[in-house]
This record gives sequence, C-alpha cells and structure tokens, in this order.
Amino acid sequence: MNTPDPHADWLDALEGRRLTPGEADALHRRLAGRPREQARLAEELALDAALDVLPAPPVPGNFASRVWAEIDRDEADRKRRSRGWPAWLGGFRIIGPAVSFAALAVAMSGWWQFQAHQRAQLATNVAEVAQVFPDVETLRDFDAIRALEATPLPGDVELVAALAQ
Repeated sequence: MNTPDPHADWLDALEGRRLTPGEADALHRRLAGRPREQARLAEELALDAALDVLPAPPVPGNFASRVWAEIDRDEADRKRRSRGWPAWLGGFRIIGPAVSFAALAVAMSGWWQFQAHQRAQLATNVAEVAQVFPDVETLRDFDAIRALEATPLPGDVELVAALAQ
C-alpha cells in the first residue's frame, strides 16, 4: 500500500508559484533536521532564481488569432469526419428504420406463407382421411374399438393359435 510522503506538503507550497523570502526562511527552519529535504529545497529555490533571470519568451502578436484559427480548423475537421459515409447513405436515422421495416415485412411474409402451406397440408390430410372413412358414424365408436384392440383377452390368443393351424 502506498503511503503519501508526510513531508510533501512543502513541495506542494513551491509548486506553481514563487516563495517570498519569509516563506523560504520558514521552510529552512522547518526542515532543519532533515538534510536531504533541505538540499531539495535549495535546488528548488536555485531553479526558481535561475528561471527568474531568464527573459520572457517572445510571443507573436497574432498568437491569440492563430490559436482560435486552429480551434476552428479542428472543429471543422471533426464535423467533416462525423459526416463521412453515412452522409451519402442518408444517415442511420433514415436507413436504420427502413432496413428494420423491410426485414419485418420479409419475416411476416415468410410466416404467412408458412401458415398457408401448413393449412394446405392439413386440408390434404383431412381429404385423405375422408376418403378412407366416408361418414362420421364410422368414427363415432373409434375410441371404444381402439381400447378393445389394446388389451387382448386370454381367449383371443388361443383362438388365433387355433386358426393358424
């Protein structure tokens, strides 16, 4: 587990600004018992002093206008890239729902044709059964006849054996 440096607060005070002479003296007194941190403070103060001696870099007179021009150019590029290939397809807002509707129409048509085929197959099967059983009276006792066929009686087995001889 990383524990923060307890003496890092004096480095935070140096960051981003210059110390006044009073603040620098107070830091020297506070770091009196820590020679490594005193050496680091001396380096930071020497670096600040060296940077103060350097002249400010020249800034062109049109710096702000160049920055704004670059921002505008980046925004235009971003807009141009976002319009890429969907622009000539009409964008997803138009193409997406149209494709979804077409897929739904194809699926519904296929389902309707499947149902029509199933109904035609059922009609064919009913017509074949109607040829075998010409009237409804034949089918009325069908369950009773089927129940009798399922359970052979003991005498039936002997009768079949006698008929087979």
